Amino acid sequence: MNLLRQMLVVAWHTWRSVIRRPIVPVLTISGLLIMAGLPCLVVFSLGDENRLVRDGVLALLLLNGALVSVAASATVFYRAAPGDDLALIICKPVSRPALPAGRYLGLLFVAVWFMLISLPAAQLAERASLPVFSVELPVVGLVAAAPLAALLWAAANNFRRRSSFIEAVALALLPAMVIAFLIALFLPVPEMSAVCSCGAHHAASMTDTCMWRMLPAGALILLALMLLTAWVVCWMVRVSMPLALSGLFVILAAGLLSEYLLARWSGSRLTEVLLRLLPHWQDYWMADALAHGGVIAWSYVGWMLGYTALYCAALICLAAGLFVNVEPR
Repeated sequence: MNLLRQMLVVAWHTWRSVIRRPIVPVLTISGLLIMAGLPCLVVFSLGDENRLVRDGVLALLLLNGALVSVAASATVFYRAAPGDDLALIICKPVSRPALPAGRYLGLLFVAVWFMLISLPAAQLAERASLPVFSVELPVVGLVAAAPLAALLWAAANNFRRRSSFIEAVALALLPAMVIAFLIALFLPVPEMSAVCSCGAHHAASMTDTCMWRMLPAGALILLALMLLTAWVVCWMVRVSMPLALSGLFVILAAGLLSEYLLARWSGSRLTEVLLRLLPHWQDYWMADALAHGGVIAWSYVGWMLGYTALYCAALICLAAGLFVNVEPR
C-alpha cells in the first residue's frame, strides 16, 4: 500500500468518525439557524441591512468553522477509541507519517463539507435582507427548513433501517441545503425602490444581486480553516488538550497582532523571520473589500491558496516528524 493510498484510508476513517459525533452537526445546524434569523434581527438598521448581514454571516462562518475544526480535531485525537491508532498502524498497515497527514486530510474534508453547507446559507441570508425595513421571508424559511428537513429524514431513516441518526443528519444536511438554494434561484426578488448598501439595486433575478460577491470571501475563509486545522493537528499530535488549545490561542493572537507587536523592531532580521513564520490571519478576512460594491479578485484568492498550501504542507511535515516517536494510543 503506497503512501497516498494509506493517507486516503486514514482520511476516510477520520471523516466517518467525525460525522458520527454529535458536536459537529450540532454546531453546523446552530450556525444555519442563526444565519436564518440574522436578517430579521437587523431589519431596523436604517439602510445598512445588507452590509450588517453580510459581515455577520461571514464572521459566523469563520467563528463557527473554527469551532467545528477544533471540535473535530479534538474528537479524532483525544476522543478516539482506545487502541485506534495502534490498530491503524498494525492492522492496515499504515505508516506513522501517513497517520497525521491522513487525519489532516480527513479533517480538511470536514471543513469543506461545513463550507459547502454554510456558504449557500450565508448567501441566502444576505439576499433575504431587503431595504425599507423588509425581509424576504420565503428565503429565510428555506434556510431554516433545510436543517429541519435533514433531521426529519434522518429520523425516518433511523426508524426504518436502525442506522446512525447523527451520521444520517450530517449526510443529509448538504443535499437539503443544495435543494433549498436551488429553490431560491427561482423565487423572484421583490422590487424595491431603495438601493442596498453594496450599491446594487434589488433586481428581479437572484443572479443580479450582490450576494455572488461572497464566493471569494467564503473561499478565503475556507483557506483560513485549512491553515487553522493544520496548526491544530501539529499541536494535538504531540501534547495534551489543554496545552494544545493554549498553544493554538497563542498562534491565533500572535498572527493577528504580529505587525503591531513587532513594529518597534522593524528592520531587524529576527523580526523579518518572525513575520514570515507567523500566519497572517488578517489576510483571510476581506469582508471590508465588499463594501460599496467592491469585489475580491480571484487572483488574490489564488495567491492565498498557494501561501496556505505551502504553509500547511510544512506544518503537516512537522506533525509527521513529531509523531514518529509518539506512543500510539
